[in-house]
Amino acid sequence: MADIFGADTGTLNTLGNRVVDNAQQFIDNTNKVYQTIDDLINKGYISDTSREIAESIKAKQVVLKNIATTIQGHGDYLINTSRKVSNTESDISTETKKYQN
Repeated sequence: MADIFGADTGTLNTLGNRVVDNAQQFIDNTNKVYQTIDDLINKGYISDTSREIAESIKAKQVVLKNIATTIQGHGDYLINTSRKVSNTESDISTETKKYQN
């Protein structure tokens, strides 16, 4: 495929998938941390002081998930951009061939 726009769509797609995968890994690891904190709190394994710290950490859970969702959105954007550029280049190439003869 001709690289009409100077964009390496394969690289954009690969990077987009990598960003999405890393965001998902971040979400999974964050969920594990919060599950562990919940377990410690619910089973009474921590002192009152530690409970205050754990609750403070839990208060950041929504913010961390929002960050991960935003990062994942950037990966999706790269993937979608790659696809759209590739489709546009293909359309241009197809239409150009019609008029070359």
